[in-house]
Amino acid sequence: MSVQRDFVSDSPNPSPARATHQVLVVRLRGTQAEMGAQHGRITRDVGGYEIGRDYYNDLHERLLADSAGPSLRRRLVSRFGDWAMRRMELHRPKEYLDRTMAFIEAGGDDPELSKKMMVMDFFQNTVGLAGRYHLGPFKRAGARMPACSTLMVWGRDSADGAVRHARNFDMCGIGVWDAQPEVVFCEPEQGLKYGFVTTRGLDCPGITGFNEAGLTMTMHTRFHRDVTFSGAAVVDLGHDIIRRAETLADAAFIARERPVCSTWGIAVSSATQKRGIVIESNGKGAVVVRNQPGEDFVMATNRYRHPLMIEGQVSTGPGWAEHSDGREARMRAIVVAARERGGMTTADLECTLGDHEDPSTPGIERAGGSIVSQPITVKSIVAEPEARRVRMGVGAAPTGWGPFHEIAWSWDGEVGVVEDVVQDVTDSVSDVSLTQGSRFRSGPGAEGYQHFLTAARIAMETHDEVAMLASLERALTVDPEEPTYRFLAGGLLAKAGAYQAALGHFERGLPLEKAPFRRGQLLLWGSRVADASGDRERAAELRAELLTIEHKHLAQHHKWARVEARRPYPRRKLKAIMVSLELADVIAP
Repeated sequence: MSVQRDFVSDSPNPSPARATHQVLVVRLRGTQAEMGAQHGRITRDVGGYEIGRDYYNDLHERLLADSAGPSLRRRLVSRFGDWAMRRMELHRPKEYLDRTMAFIEAGGDDPELSKKMMVMDFFQNTVGLAGRYHLGPFKRAGARMPACSTLMVWGRDSADGAVRHARNFDMCGIGVWDAQPEVVFCEPEQGLKYGFVTTRGLDCPGITGFNEAGLTMTMHTRFHRDVTFSGAAVVDLGHDIIRRAETLADAAFIARERPVCSTWGIAVSSATQKRGIVIESNGKGAVVVRNQPGEDFVMATNRYRHPLMIEGQVSTGPGWAEHSDGREARMRAIVVAARERGGMTTADLECTLGDHEDPSTPGIERAGGSIVSQPITVKSIVAEPEARRVRMGVGAAPTGWGPFHEIAWSWDGEVGVVEDVVQDVTDSVSDVSLTQGSRFRSGPGAEGYQHFLTAARIAMETHDEVAMLASLERALTVDPEEPTYRFLAGGLLAKAGAYQAALGHFERGLPLEKAPFRRGQLLLWGSRVADASGDRERAAELRAELLTIEHKHLAQHHKWARVEARRPYPRRKLKAIMVSLELADVIAP
């Protein structure tokens, strides 16, 4: 299989080439159980699969760790998770459950791992139930999952009219999903030939997939009050779509065949139909969102867009909404600008996946927040179904920075590892000029961002806030002008009771922060720690400025500011705040 470089950087100041990870590409054939066993044996023989296995083994506990609180409550959450995932597993189609069990058995692992395939449905349902029953701490759990971004273009918004499907997978899996990329090609006894993108040690066709009919499918987290624990799990729903659907109508039909366990946005594009849709689901049904008139593109992030789904939507707070809406707004701006140049190319889409610009501050990059590229972007792909290929970011997180490696769609050949793709990806990748010019790719900005990545990984793995703060302070030592680091460091200090130090970070962030929502965040939390430190006059000044900023996601901040002008924010609540590096947010209990 030959892989050619199709994009060469013309950046005047290119950054050093990024290290690349080896891509494992395998082919499977037979019944679902036979393919599961084949995949299990292959990953066992290749080695390194233990990282992915161990990661998923306790993922549900780590996702809820901050919001669960005391150890007794955490144990209850763990038991609830075991019950819920087992219940959802009982509703899996037999052939898919057999595949999972065969994969686990061939790898020599504990069969109990099979229920962990339900982890994302359980997690999203927990947030949905928390919103339904006003269980505040668990509702905040959504701050652990900023989820993903997809952009599908065709027609006049594509450079040559071809369908292109770009996707960032944002997941608390730094060092797992990005470090061990894998593409699996399946030729089932029944159904279409299909492929999926995963990480070594995880047989999961239902997250990012494509098939021989030219459909590409990507899943996105949503939160809603209407959930169920007795429907189709996401791994099986996505698997059914790429195995059975030849058209977009087929995909929508499959999503409606039986109740969907959890709350998802399913982006599906079709090369033959030259367009894409987003299927939005909750426990009560599924609806389709299409492109707007005059637009040959559709986006998916993490908020519902169909009127039937918006009612009952759950949010962890204004920061969640801004985070999702901001990525959507930025992708829209990129497509509109590209239309004047003749439409989006593959390279344009790769650049979009590595983009750091806040839509409210054109031309200004930021490390985290309402931007497409995230510190936990652990898988980035651009599918080109008409060219029969997928391009994957094979660098470390954020993988949208590239470099990108091209893998042809091919179901020919023997079952096993595709040797010539695995051997050496270094000579068959292309870098991305947009991110090469980023301030986070070279100089102090790059060094500071690496410390930020370290803090994000600590947040995922151990939630050690002392270590997170230390990494953020190291980032500020080399890059003191990045307001994201100031805000997050201030939040961690506020939680620790160091109010003066926290106020210092918020104050130093204000002259740097140009994005209206993010500035409102600094002002709100700055006023709270100013009150806590006894500086009521400064607190009043900060609240007064906050009330002058007009932004759709600051309405709640304005309400809080008015209330706190009469009754300051309690110190006990500051001790219980949650600092989300994933959302670049500080969330009240």
